[in-house]
Amino acid sequence: MSLYSRDLVVNGYVVSLKEMLESDLDFSFSVYISTRLEEMKKSGWSQDQIHGFLLDQARMQHRHYRTYYSDGVFYILSAELKGSKEDIGRLYLHYSNSELRIVDIALLPEYRGRGIGRALLEVLKIEAKKSSKSLTIHVEENNPALRLYEELGFSKIKKVNSIYWFMSWTPS
Repeated sequence: MSLYSRDLVVNGYVVSLKEMLESDLDFSFSVYISTRLEEMKKSGWSQDQIHGFLLDQARMQHRHYRTYYSDGVFYILSAELKGSKEDIGRLYLHYSNSELRIVDIALLPEYRGRGIGRALLEVLKIEAKKSSKSLTIHVEENNPALRLYEELGFSKIKKVNSIYWFMSWTPS
């Protein structure tokens, strides 16, 4: 699958990418919130406080990504199953001379564990290999997807800020 031309079929889902528009920001923020919600439930805060805090965090993260990866490509992931299509996640990429950086990859909870993330990562490995680049990502050390990255051949390169692993996959 070229990131620009074809859909990806995974377990019956037809997954496609569209470049993120300003109108997709609320959805993108909801994806971010879904990735942090469980850990924030332990805070003792009310649902409204948690949601407000995470929404602020999502907005700041978006500003950070747009500032530091201004030439990055920001996608919304959609999936179609039996004629019904809905947005399911986001994928942010940054291309440099030596690497294809996964700035962010996240799916809504109901789409995790269905092979979609694995399939997207395999496509990104092909894309990196075609351009002779490393495929890199920062992964929180307690992120359940860390095991998936290792299964797919990513190596832990170094610990960053005591909570992230900088990981890299290099084509053979």
